[in-house]
Amino acid sequence: ELENELLQAEEHNRISMNKLSSFREKEKVIPALMQKIELLNDDITKYKKNSTMLKDGLLHEQNKAKVLAVKLATVKQDNQIAEKKLALYEMEKRAVPMLNHILDELNTEVIRNKKMQRTVDHPRQKGRC
Repeated sequence: ELENELLQAEEHNRISMNKLSSFREKEKVIPALMQKIELLNDDITKYKKNSTMLKDGLLHEQNKAKVLAVKLATVKQDNQIAEKKLALYEMEKRAVPMLNHILDELNTEVIRNKKMQRTVDHPRQKGRC
């Protein structure tokens, strides 16, 4: 009976030693796993930084786009004003010859009126030249 207990104890001891040996083998892997975890954490940190930089860059580009949109609207408005000024200039340009013609007619009329006024004010008297 003691011999049987001794055999069982030895078997139990052998199983425990195997478990201990297996545990020690697994324990050797833990530092490598920890190192891999650290590297992964470093990668995650880098990706977060890159993501933040990309978000900042995107915000910057969106702000630039907004500024450009405002500038474009201003340029379009300036173009509309310039087109209106050009149309006004074209109308004035067409009107100038007509206005000059009217002015010539008025000047001619004024000269005619002045001559008639002189004739009325100072009629020629025959024989007094």
